[in-house]
Amino acid sequence: MGQAALPQGRPEIPQDPLLPHISTIPSTGELVPAIGLGTWITFDAGTDPRRRDALAPVLQTFFDRGGRLIDSSPMYGAAESVVGDLAAELGETGVLPGGLPARATYVYLTSGSEYKVLTAETSVAWTLGDDGRYEARLATVALGITALELKSTGSVRRFGLAPERFMQRRIRRSEEAANFDWSSRRVTFSSRSFERELREGIQDRLSFQFQLMVLAQRLPERFHAGAAIEFPVAGPDGVDNYAFVVGEEETIATELGPIAARKIERPRSVGGADSRIEVWLAPALQWLPVKLRFTDRRGRTTENVLMRIEDGSPPASDPAR
Repeated sequence: MGQAALPQGRPEIPQDPLLPHISTIPSTGELVPAIGLGTWITFDAGTDPRRRDALAPVLQTFFDRGGRLIDSSPMYGAAESVVGDLAAELGETGVLPGGLPARATYVYLTSGSEYKVLTAETSVAWTLGDDGRYEARLATVALGITALELKSTGSVRRFGLAPERFMQRRIRRSEEAANFDWSSRRVTFSSRSFERELREGIQDRLSFQFQLMVLAQRLPERFHAGAAIEFPVAGPDGVDNYAFVVGEEETIATELGPIAARKIERPRSVGGADSRIEVWLAPALQWLPVKLRFTDRRGRTTENVLMRIEDGSPPASDPAR
């Protein structure tokens, strides 16, 4: 998809999947939502319980739609403290709430088109701390040999996961990484000398599966047949655009039994420059990916199907381009 050229020196406006209306402060380059919530008079509710109760759903709707810019001032009477109290009561303390567990391991049966008789296990170990920091580790093991390792670390913010470092190690290859510098808004790569712009909503090749869960939990109405879900994804050698198309609901056969799941697909680009990615998200399991299929540029496929969940409940498996 082509983009119109921006005037020189003007940063590109990011497409935040939770709050797409983002503007840039010209003097600093800081990114802020173009739509915010004003609090003067309306939120000056003092200690009146009825007025506060009426304001709670307003604030909740604002948060549910991805809002994070609130205008307040000590000159607005009690508005500032009322907003703070209601936000705390709603659990909105700057960390995105949702169905991401504190700790869980997801185990998938992995098969590939190249080795039809050989199967492997892919496990994804996920942790989320009280401070909003997360770590995801993926390992694919076949015949006792670890063929692939991925690791994503970062924090959970209003727009979802904000990766800070992504690591990838394949069998007989050196470790490669992508680093996300949120202060300078740049992504750097261990195997490349160039840098790329860091935009809100950007993911890595492991975290994108968890981000899909977050988006579907917060905005399930967007996951209808024909809808488009799009965000940038960084790997150790660059940033790609992952443009998914939402398909119909299907029933997936797993070792846990049949599970209803909504299919989303990143089609292969014309000429096959980008890989095809198919993900089946299960609403009954907090939109956990219960099946994933990756088709690379040469047409080789890798498929992961959920086998079991350990240490808690729902997120995901493997990468691709």
